[in-house]
Amino acid sequence: MNYKIYQVYYQEEQKKLLDKEFCPFDNTLNKRPDLREYHIFRIGYKKALSERLSHWGFFSWKWEKKCKIKPQQFIDFIEKNPDQDVYIMNWCPYIECCNLNLWSNSEIYHPGITSIADQSLQKMKCDIYPYRSVSEIILTEKNFCCSSYFMASKKFWNDYLVFSNKFKNTIDNDQDLKELVYGKTTYDNHQKCTYFPFIVERLFSIFLFLTENKYKILNYPYDFSIYEKYVGENYKEMEKASKLKLKFTEESDKEKQVKYYNDWINQLSHINFPILIPDLD
Repeated sequence: MNYKIYQVYYQEEQKKLLDKEFCPFDNTLNKRPDLREYHIFRIGYKKALSERLSHWGFFSWKWEKKCKIKPQQFIDFIEKNPDQDVYIMNWCPYIECCNLNLWSNSEIYHPGITSIADQSLQKMKCDIYPYRSVSEIILTEKNFCCSSYFMASKKFWNDYLVFSNKFKNTIDNDQDLKELVYGKTTYDNHQKCTYFPFIVERLFSIFLFLTENKYKILNYPYDFSIYEKYVGENYKEMEKASKLKLKFTEESDKEKQVKYYNDWINQLSHINFPILIPDLD
């Protein structure tokens, strides 16, 4: 397996903050900063092919601040589990355990994003997307991923880029959608960005959910204890909620499914909010 994890930086001063275990990816001359990861994925795809890689991914320069583990821990995880199609590093299990999907949480930071994503996907008319709304999709530790922290095979990247490119073309060829998707949304309470990169960031988990039987997928095991210094023993309640949600999504018996769902809802009441964890974006 010939792989690289690129660590993206977009300002020169960030370069000194990169992790030596990863490969620097210079994004300082990005001609489409408004597209964020979408643009990086495409220029990075060409770079990865030129380097004859079998797997690659693009992680933020804020790796350790977000993931709260050392880069070598993730690399060791890959080395012990070679030749998977997708390796997920979901840096925020506290969000996964308390939300049905990425969209319910995103409404807090980007109000209206769910409706805009729904309209875009409906006009996209994708054969593999049978849902009326993204809010119907239930994501668990198997496919929940924030901030595009994943590494994937060439096979997966080929398919995913076709999917995301079709999504963007649908928007660009519809004037009403363009006005909605490229409208402004508040981010970090001080920057102004369009909805586009935040929808695309969540497209990965949707695509993974829709096609998971096609690929070998492995997620880095959650370790809720890393939140102990922020929430004390409450981290154990978060872990229970995550496991209950996984149970009701995997249960085929309707009665048991409802029971696990109700147990999950009840478990959420045991989690003391607000959970003040740095870097919630």
